[in-house]
Amino acid sequence: MNQNRLLLGIIFLLSFSINIFCQSVELKYRERTIGSDQSVRIYFSDKYGNETVSPDSIAKSENFYFCIIPIGDWTFGTKDINRYIEPIKLKQGGSIIAYSTRNPIQSGKNISRVVLAFNKNDLDYLSDFNFENELGNTESINISEEYWPLFNEYEPVFRQGKETFELKEYLMAFQILKNFLMSDSLAIELSFYETADSLAIETINQYTTNKDNKFKELTAELEESLEDKTIDKLEMLSMELLAAQKNFSPYFDFKIDSALAVKQEFEQLIENLNSGVSDYNAAYRDSKLSIFEEGNYIEYKFELFVDLLAHMILDIQLIYKIDGYNGIDVDLLDKYPNKKQQLEELDWLTEFTDAVRLINEDIRTKNHIFGQSTMDNLKSQKQYEKQPYYNIFMTFNALANDDMELFVGSIREAYKTVSNEELLYTFELWYVSYLATINNIPDKVLVTLADVIRYENEGNYDESIKQCKIAVRLSSGFSPPLFFLGRIYHKKEEGFIAERYFGQALEILPDYMAPRLFKIRSLIKLEDFPSALSEVDSALANLPYWYFYFTKAQVLVHLNKYDEARNIILENCIPLNKYHFDSFILLGDICVSLKDVDCAKDYYLQAGDIDPENPTFSVKMNELKNIKFTEPEPEEKTPEPEPEEKTPEPEPEEKTPEPEPEPESETKNEDGKD
Repeated sequence: MNQNRLLLGIIFLLSFSINIFCQSVELKYRERTIGSDQSVRIYFSDKYGNETVSPDSIAKSENFYFCIIPIGDWTFGTKDINRYIEPIKLKQGGSIIAYSTRNPIQSGKNISRVVLAFNKNDLDYLSDFNFENELGNTESINISEEYWPLFNEYEPVFRQGKETFELKEYLMAFQILKNFLMSDSLAIELSFYETADSLAIETINQYTTNKDNKFKELTAELEESLEDKTIDKLEMLSMELLAAQKNFSPYFDFKIDSALAVKQEFEQLIENLNSGVSDYNAAYRDSKLSIFEEGNYIEYKFELFVDLLAHMILDIQLIYKIDGYNGIDVDLLDKYPNKKQQLEELDWLTEFTDAVRLINEDIRTKNHIFGQSTMDNLKSQKQYEKQPYYNIFMTFNALANDDMELFVGSIREAYKTVSNEELLYTFELWYVSYLATINNIPDKVLVTLADVIRYENEGNYDESIKQCKIAVRLSSGFSPPLFFLGRIYHKKEEGFIAERYFGQALEILPDYMAPRLFKIRSLIKLEDFPSALSEVDSALANLPYWYFYFTKAQVLVHLNKYDEARNIILENCIPLNKYHFDSFILLGDICVSLKDVDCAKDYYLQAGDIDPENPTFSVKMNELKNIKFTEPEPEEKTPEPEPEEKTPEPEPEEKTPEPEPEPESETKNEDGKD
């Protein structure tokens, strides 16, 4: 590199050590019959005839000037100007260039010189020319480049480029030099053009070397620790090189062969860098998302990440027209403060948010939340899910890919096993939004329903009801406004009115779960358990879902139908969800009601295996210790009659003694008891 810079320096000095070439020529001026002929010298000058000319003075003028002075000890006569000066012409390329003005300059009373002015636009200052008259012509003459307009334009540019190169601002130096080298086809005539060209190539060389060193430095850091900030730096370097390539490419095309080597080296660096960015991004992505692809529900971290991600993906507040899936809002974490706190305490928060960011990138670029390998891992563990996580991700994979048929099918499949009432409502809100989309419900209706929910959340039930009735009138055949009316009246504890609107919503959409659940919860609250059971059975006829089965079991317990309740949990609920804490608590409660302590303890312990820190588990186990079932009092025995006293027999006459008889056995009563 030092040798290259030394060579450039030498070339640069030589470029500006060239003197004016052939600036002065001689021409026969006059032939004399007596005495010697007279000749004149013609040279490049300023308008005053000075032979030492400042380039600045020429740059400011519209003309080039040439001065004619006598050779020898004589001066111009006034009468001779027209006769001998007038015939002198400037000839270039076969054309005669006329001067624009003629200015005789006197020294005392004599004319010592004559200055001819030629318009710059009339003269090709890049080419040679000569002067001639009837007596002959001069040798070729040219104008030194320092007086060229082209020189005045580009020499400062060249100097600026060189100075910038010395400051190691290589890309800027190239940009400066490129403007000079490529913008004007005449620039090649300048003596420093080749120097500038070599300097431009050297700027690319130096730039490439610097960026290659930076690439190696970042690569070494990534090999030691795969950090996203370092990958970001690598991506920034890649973008920087691509921007530089846009600058270099026109020059490469312009120079073709002479810049081929430096072009190949630069393009190879870009290829290596792009490959590195791709490889390290893939490695980083794999490291951050591997928990979903390789984890299992035995690991708490996996369970927490999957559960939290599923809730954030499902989050929906309003009914709206669906147009694909745009990604996960990381700010939704604030809606789950307990889980967020766990992430912070376990130092997993950054890892989780990084994973969400990468998943959002996949949604934008690949139209899915999880790829096939991750979905396969989740599918293989469906039997261990506490909620239908696989179906949740399947649902939104379909939505991200605009597959509405699979989207709806996956929602319905997820309904079967959802054991969380909030998730069930959320899933159904997506389904209702789907119905609003395919039925093209007017936007006015959806905006009004948004106001309904807002007023409801604020506790302004009267305004909420008012807006809801407007939505009902605007959307005949759309059941959500009717359900919302029922829900608001339910909150106002006007049960009969609520029941009416729930019923109307179900007439339009029989599979609508939300109004059914509200009806059932209302009946349970009123302790009308027979009606609640009837309502649950009606729901199960069309909706054989876990949540309705579990609700039926709860109602049956209230009706003291313990065996039937237990059978529903064991035969219908647990096969759909083996990890529902409350299912085993309810089984334990049933066993307590049946006075089977060992059975209750077994089920409570199974609940504790699922969630050992749930306070309900501790309460139930402590209650079990204190349970004492009252034993039934034993039946009173019928008292046996006392044996009758025998009348003593008279003493027999004294006879010869006979052997004594054997004693008789005791007689038992008819129950076989003593």
